[in-house]
Amino acid sequence: MTTEAATAEGAATRDTHIERGYRTSIVDAVVAALERLPGPSWLAYLGLAGLSVGYIALEGLAGNFPWTADSLGRLGYAFFFVYPLAAYHYLSSGARQAWDDFRPATDLGGAAAERMRLELSTTPFRPVAVIFALVAVVNVVSYAAFPTELDLAGRPITHIALRAVSESLWVAPMAIVLIYLVFRQLRLVARLHSSVRRVDLLRPGPMHALSQLTSRSAIALVVFAVYSGIPLPGITEPAWIGTLVAFVAPMLLLALAAFFVPLRGLNRLLLREKGRMLDEVGLRIHAAAEALHRTVDVEAANEDDHERSRASQTRVDALNKALTSLFQERDVIRRLSTWPWDGGTVRAVASAVALPIVLFLITRVLDRFI
Repeated sequence: MTTEAATAEGAATRDTHIERGYRTSIVDAVVAALERLPGPSWLAYLGLAGLSVGYIALEGLAGNFPWTADSLGRLGYAFFFVYPLAAYHYLSSGARQAWDDFRPATDLGGAAAERMRLELSTTPFRPVAVIFALVAVVNVVSYAAFPTELDLAGRPITHIALRAVSESLWVAPMAIVLIYLVFRQLRLVARLHSSVRRVDLLRPGPMHALSQLTSRSAIALVVFAVYSGIPLPGITEPAWIGTLVAFVAPMLLLALAAFFVPLRGLNRLLLREKGRMLDEVGLRIHAAAEALHRTVDVEAANEDDHERSRASQTRVDALNKALTSLFQERDVIRRLSTWPWDGGTVRAVASAVALPIVLFLITRVLDRFI
């Protein structure tokens, strides 16, 4: 592959002059190829889902699985063939949009801005290649060491080969690459507050932009965790409970952390700006109050001079109006949010995390009383 900037979804523009550009991963090449296909991207993933179902059916035929409800239920594993790539694409395109919205608040421009856009939306070639190689080796060793536990004992060599190809060379490494992209993006987001040069609490759009990316990360992790917790055919109840405890619950906690933790730096910047604005209006309130006190003193000292007294009263009235305006401004500033997200975004993330927990509790109660 050549060094290139990741393009916006559906676009073909590339910048090959990015300062210290790097070679993007094979996954980015696949995503770019899917983006170049005619029609919406979801059609391409629907087609991949159909191919994945066919591949799993072929695995079943090669493994002499009987055509029962359980064997048909195994087709649900097609989710793991398609979802990591679709989620990667979702996070990549979201990163590009988030950076474009956030960039006006920073001092980055030119090659540096394009470099950051590239880093947020892609993964480097070498780490991803290492992930694919290591996962393939670990999977093959696991097949040899635990054939019974992995339902490989006694299966035809064709079935084992098909599973090795799909699981070792795509499903397992792609899941790891998705998590790698999430951590990479969140690490970069956590560092981006240091490049911010314009903080405007009255125009919070750029400061809220990155929460759109971290919310995508959280939701992508929740969907992956929830589907992984569905007891598909071939999984015993102890193994399912173990999956919930060892994988699903930590992934839900990770999803919450993925949304909130990287945005702490932006939160501190917004708090600092709010403090500055309150200090400024406080100084003006203090100055207006002192001017009012002086004017009242002048009016009291010249109460027998009606002309000067009227002038002082006019001044007092003007200062009262100024103070009222300043108090209103202070109240408005106090109500301004210093969280780098809007209410709808945080509610979406909270609902996504809470929903699987509620569903699990409901199913446990139903299992107990029905």
